Amino acid sequence: MVIYTTKTTSRISQITAELVAPFARDLSTRYYVFCEDKNTLSLESAIAQKTGGSFNVTVTSFSRYLSQGLSSYKVLSKTGSALTVFRIMSDLSSSLARLKLTNNASISSSIYQLIAQLKSAKVTPMDIEKIVGEERGALSTKLKDINAIYAQYEKVLKEENALDSNSFYSLMPAFIAGDENLKGARVIFAGFS
Repeated sequence: MVIYTTKTTSRISQITAELVAPFARDLSTRYYVFCEDKNTLSLESAIAQKTGGSFNVTVTSFSRYLSQGLSSYKVLSKTGSALTVFRIMSDLSSSLARLKLTNNASISSSIYQLIAQLKSAKVTPMDIEKIVGEERGALSTKLKDINAIYAQYEKVLKEENALDSNSFYSLMPAFIAGDENLKGARVIFAGFS
């Protein structure tokens, strides 16, 4: 593995194009260039300019790559996830003791961020439920509210055949391992900050 570091994204595009150019017309080898969403167009342009065009080079971001392979799922953005939490909190408002919606809807965004952190740490609603039984007072009621929102959030995702960004990216290792298009391909990771 070779690692190049640069100070600018335009230099990343140049280096990537230089790496791909000698093989751009060899249709027996596929190239995948993974980059941040914001850099796909500049990388595609640099490669096209250097090679005159190529049919064996795919420039994509991780989210686009996964979206193409997991098209049967509805994928929620962070905003979509926060809005889902808002809807859940609104539906559960009469049963929530501490975490009530106010005129400031940013609480739903904060609760979603908490859910995202819990999911990335592999903490499930069942794990929280076990902890709740051991606690008393304000902490106990907050944990019960969080657990109710988190459990309902997971239920909504399942019912709507949806994934949030945490679940979405957790599927990547298995998807990459099973992707026949990547077998034998040359893969470049370009421009991650």
